[in-house]
Amino acid sequence: MMYYPEPTVRPYTAFDPNADAAVLRAAMKGFGTDEEKIINIVTARANFQRQAINQAFSSQFGRDLIKDLKSELSGKLEDVVLGLMMKPEQFLCKQLNKAMVGMGTDEDTLIEILCSRTGEEMRVITRAYDEMYNKSLANHVGTETSGDFRELLTRICSNERANSGHVNAQQAVADAQRLYEAGEKRLGTDESAFTKLFAQSSFEHLRAVFEEYKKISGNTIEQALKHEMSGDLKKALDTIVEVAQSPPTYFARRLFKSMDGMGTDDKTLIRILVSRCEFDLGNIKREYEKLYNKTLLSSVKNDTSGDYKKILCALPEPTVRPCTEFNPNADAVILRAAMKGFGTDEKRIINIVTTRANFQRQAIHQAYFSQFRRDLIRDFKSELSGNFKNVVLGLMMEPEKFSCKQLNKALVNAQQAVADAHLLYEAGENRLGTDEKVFTKLFAQSSFEHLRVVFEEYQKISGNSIEKALDREMSWYLKKALNTIVEVARSPPTYFARRLFKSMGGNGTHDKCLIRVLVSRCEFDLGNIKREYEKLYKKTLLSSVKFL
Repeated sequence: MMYYPEPTVRPYTAFDPNADAAVLRAAMKGFGTDEEKIINIVTARANFQRQAINQAFSSQFGRDLIKDLKSELSGKLEDVVLGLMMKPEQFLCKQLNKAMVGMGTDEDTLIEILCSRTGEEMRVITRAYDEMYNKSLANHVGTETSGDFRELLTRICSNERANSGHVNAQQAVADAQRLYEAGEKRLGTDESAFTKLFAQSSFEHLRAVFEEYKKISGNTIEQALKHEMSGDLKKALDTIVEVAQSPPTYFARRLFKSMDGMGTDDKTLIRILVSRCEFDLGNIKREYEKLYNKTLLSSVKNDTSGDYKKILCALPEPTVRPCTEFNPNADAVILRAAMKGFGTDEKRIINIVTTRANFQRQAIHQAYFSQFRRDLIRDFKSELSGNFKNVVLGLMMEPEKFSCKQLNKALVNAQQAVADAHLLYEAGENRLGTDEKVFTKLFAQSSFEHLRVVFEEYQKISGNSIEKALDREMSWYLKKALNTIVEVARSPPTYFARRLFKSMGGNGTHDKCLIRVLVSRCEFDLGNIKREYEKLYKKTLLSSVKFL
């Protein structure tokens, strides 16, 4: 089953790690702990944003956020919060390690994590495990399991699974025949033929193999495994089959089982909600409701209580969604019809490209080629013109990932900020002439967060704002560039609001600038820019664009 992952926890658009760090510190300072404030922050920020909050907390208060959370929280709430504060791969590595350390081995956890991950995901997990525990995941799993079950899991942990991608139909037929001959067609079973293929093939390829297997043997692969396998190996192979067919269905069933009957399997419940909330929990929710005629949220509410209930119930609740009734093939057909024959139906094109998230537009692009063997971008270039064409083409491009921008922001070091502010003062106002290189180096190399702190320290040292200093010390394009960096460091929405106003002010419109800003910011912070625009110019951005 091809599906488009729909997370329920998404990046927070008005994100300020320093403000969030201050809220968390206040929630844990003094007598008692404000659990609700902690829950509100950690469940409404994407993982990379939680990592940035962790760094900001250390920079501002000289304290370890994780240690403070451990000290102030307890029980299952503590488990969920600490899980959310870990990087996704580190969280899964910790779960794997706990499943193998101590009395006995938790085979169910090993199977759930290792047998449900793609080749790409496993490579990230195995790297992280090696870094965290200074040992190979494959070796550790090998010491805790045995027989054909061990062979399957160690192959998976050795990163043998192929990457997702193109399926070779002939190879799928050959592999299905190989499985048939290793099982149902012979007396006894050649388990290694199954473990090798199930561990090495991508889920897409396995899905094609299972379809071919049914044609060859007359039985489904599930029926064959029931006849030929047993114990943990059967459980693991069944899991791979189910995940290959539909990951959301597999995890929906795991969640139901964790809450069904007497007591709740909290470990499984926490593990799945935490690890899937930023990937495909939206899809899992729908499958859950389809399978059990009740919502996942209602089940979680009935099986948990207190703050533990509050935090778990916050994870499946979506914030900003892409188009919910998304069908890339249907959208591709509409776009083709809009551009086929005499004239172009621009309205239909607008309705599609402006109401789909970027990842959905990429899926439409692929579907268009699959159905019509035509390049959607080329058709847009051929059928559209002027600034309208530029906007549509801009929206069809994959934007720089918001998460990458945030992850690349450096940690603000307060002492370094003071030192850098002194450096700027000595290179400018405190000497005869200006050492421009000191300014260019610092402004080019520092994160905006760090520069913001430097500018505050600069004012304390010199008595002047950095803007005044630049006005005196710099000229021409260098001054313009440095002033831009200052403005963006202070408030990106304000900077872009001013750029938009300038692009539409005076005689004529600077279309290139207008298009560039609207297209590049529409899926990031255009909401904030709109508010700043209205605040600065006492009219809406929409009214200004309409007036053109």
